[in-house]
Amino acid sequence: MTHPFETPGQMRTRMDKGAKTAIGGQMMSPDAPITKRISQPRIESSELAARIPEIRAWLQAWKDEEARTEGLTLATTKKSSAGLRFSVPSSITFASLEDYVAWIGSTQDYQVAGRRIGELTDLDARLFGMTRIWQGLAALSEPDFLSFLELLRWRRDNPDSHPPVRALAIPGLDTKWIEGHQMLVKAAFHLLGALNPDGESALERLGFDTCDRMTVWFRCGAGIGGMAALAPQFALRPSDTTPSQVAGARRAIIVENQTSFEMLELGPRDIAIFGQGGQAPAALGLMPWLHEALDEILYWGDMDGEGYRILSRARAVLPELRSILMDAQAAHDHIEALSVSIDTDPRPVPDRLNDTETSAYTLLAPAGRRIEQERIPRQQVVAALAQPDALARSA
Repeated sequence: MTHPFETPGQMRTRMDKGAKTAIGGQMMSPDAPITKRISQPRIESSELAARIPEIRAWLQAWKDEEARTEGLTLATTKKSSAGLRFSVPSSITFASLEDYVAWIGSTQDYQVAGRRIGELTDLDARLFGMTRIWQGLAALSEPDFLSFLELLRWRRDNPDSHPPVRALAIPGLDTKWIEGHQMLVKAAFHLLGALNPDGESALERLGFDTCDRMTVWFRCGAGIGGMAALAPQFALRPSDTTPSQVAGARRAIIVENQTSFEMLELGPRDIAIFGQGGQAPAALGLMPWLHEALDEILYWGDMDGEGYRILSRARAVLPELRSILMDAQAAHDHIEALSVSIDTDPRPVPDRLNDTETSAYTLLAPAGRRIEQERIPRQQVVAALAQPDALARSA
């Protein structure tokens, strides 16, 4: 139960929860003093005399805090009520932002963020605005921050270039990285004036090409004619694809991971489509013939926050899209043996997931777990492809 008189420890906890906004705004003038109000209790006049000892102890606790904390000054207010006169702590003032972050215990993150904001500002003065999301900068690993810095250097120097992400020669940076750090990239590109508000997808709004230069890889079963009869595996731009190239196909399985795409065991009238880290929604939109010509289209991706967001975006194009091995049963079966640790994902459940996919998402994403599709045992993949309708009905 919270003490009715806000103690230094309680106030420190409260301020730490609001530090993201408070510190970000204060970074604009780090040497300016910062004043924070101490929460005041509501005490009935009839109770006041009995609680004077508590009030005095409360005031003394704050005076002790002032004495042991460098850069902190306590302000008090004189009160008069029910014939009693007494003083209460009313606010504390920190001499600078550095004193403030030291008191709430965020010194290390603040120092990391401060150094990184300095590097961003050296790159381009407009990036000083990244102070408002300083905690995101502090949370990056050093290799990730260096990749981010190179991305911003490239965007600054190439404002009119709109390549696919995979064309950027930046170590450690790919489509999944961009999508996983979208808040930081979007904020920085906004400051650089590099966003494309007319883009249909998140990557397009960041100024990356996902359509015109996209190539879609197909692997085809032995019973499919057309181009597939000559080359069972081929790649084309979506705009260059036609039903005749996969004549006789009845089912498509969209697979996000390249290893899984290459190793997937196909039926004679199956085609596998390589989703290439999130391109599946755009590809589906550019190949309308696919869901007109085939009996069924399945999606199989990683069981993590991004995998389910890709599924959600793909369903915005094709609502009847079915997933395999992304349901609650698959998540429970493999979370202990096959999942790997990643950053926790606090974002809400994506739209357009069914109940069992939602259960899987809430089991994995908030806990920072990922089950990569290539780790699923081969026999379970074969079984799932043999009974897609049964899996869909159980969802």
